[in-house]
This record gives sequence, C-alpha cells and structure tokens, in this order.
Amino acid sequence: MHEPMRLNSHPFTASSIESKLNNTVVETKRLSITIYDTLIT
Repeated sequence: MHEPMRLNSHPFTASSIESKLNNTVVETKRLSITIYDTLIT
C-alpha cells in the first residue's frame, strides 16, 4: 500500500503504473477469450 501523499506527488508515475495494469488486464482478457474460443471450437 502506498501513501496517498506519495501518489499525489508523483502523478505521472501513478498514472503510468495504472495504465500498465489496465493494459495487462486487457491483454489477459483477450488471451483468456482466445483460449476459451479454442477450447469451445
């Protein structure tokens, strides 16, 4: 857990970490959908 003060003082770092996490989630969803489709077909 990071202190809110630290995140507020480093907005660029916080938002880049957040967007990296969002990209990872999106890629993971795509991958699992692909695997799911492969298994169903």
